[in-house]
Amino acid sequence: MRKAFFLTFCLLFASIMSMAQESKFKTHIYNKVYDVEIVMNLNEESITIPGQEVLGKVFGYLKKKTDARVWAIMSAEISKDGKKAEVEMVNDYGSEDLNAELTYNDDGTYTLRQLSGSTIKIANNMAQKYADENPDEVKEAAAQEEAATAENDLAGQLLDVESAESEKANAAQREALRKSNPLFSRLMAYPYGDSWVAGVAHYSDTAEVNRILASSEAKAIMPRDLKLMWGVSPMDGTESYYELYCIKSDNKNGQPDLTGDVITDSKADFQQSNGRPCVSMAMNTEGARKWATLTRQNVGRGLVIHHGHSMRLGAKHVGEDVEIWHNVTVGKKQSGGELPTIGNRVKICTGAVVLGDIHIGDDATIGACAVVLKDVPANSVVAGNPARIIRHNGQPCNVAL
Repeated sequence: MRKAFFLTFCLLFASIMSMAQESKFKTHIYNKVYDVEIVMNLNEESITIPGQEVLGKVFGYLKKKTDARVWAIMSAEISKDGKKAEVEMVNDYGSEDLNAELTYNDDGTYTLRQLSGSTIKIANNMAQKYADENPDEVKEAAAQEEAATAENDLAGQLLDVESAESEKANAAQREALRKSNPLFSRLMAYPYGDSWVAGVAHYSDTAEVNRILASSEAKAIMPRDLKLMWGVSPMDGTESYYELYCIKSDNKNGQPDLTGDVITDSKADFQQSNGRPCVSMAMNTEGARKWATLTRQNVGRGLVIHHGHSMRLGAKHVGEDVEIWHNVTVGKKQSGGELPTIGNRVKICTGAVVLGDIHIGDDATIGACAVVLKDVPANSVVAGNPARIIRHNGQPCNVAL
């Protein structure tokens, strides 16, 4: 049984609120098999996401009740008959987006169908628990979903049950693939887009992957400063799959520039942007100096990341001597959109959100928790949600972007 579901198919939701005819898309709906809820008002941007107040008002959001990850509904268009809505959704890091269609069915339920874009990943622990406790209901739901697939071309059995014959055929196919491609039949592509993760493998395959990557043939084509290291914990949503990380080593001896010796304090904490558990660490003076040096060498001539946890940086270009604090999100605003361009000597403070095809001018400062969706002039300080210019060329002001 798979431990994570990739929601490229339809999900069936039931409304948990009574509502008038005109408020089909101003409600709270829930899929109990996956423990997924949607809170929405597709008529206007009036929903605040708990723990994501920095994003301001949105049309709604989708999340698993037992998971802090959120998909925000950034735009919505309701059909003339009032029974369908096309929505654009962005995850809480601003790194992935998708288009989907939400349909109000005659029986009062809702169907969410992905149209294009990224894939929503949801851990299957609750679905498996529900299936174990309610086998008859799950069987009936699967039959209904299968019938809907045949009739309406809507993919979707709720559970993935393979017959013994199919499993035997798959095993033979896997064995043939391993003979023809011994590495990539074991090391699978990372499912979450561009990353520093080279791939994912079952724990039983890690030793063989290590043997292949240690061969003279593999070393001859890999960069000399590349080190490949397995994560110490299973990949999120799984129990048996591990990520293989790409580590760049600039030292001739292959040792890291920073080690745990520079850590003076560490404690369990929670990320300000989404409430997820994290570890906060403090460095000594030597560690802070090395960290600034390392980040300065990374992009342009000087990108300095202060306390760089819980940060997402996706930009067309990052200029020289840029400083970014923790809990910052820089990325796309919507599906098909472009990334921001960051000028020289820009400071982006804690909790700020910078989204879309915009330009942040040279020597600009983005205040803490500011939400920036428009161009920021050079030599400006902006703050607030939505962000406004509060200082320009050294002079106080209060001007909308």
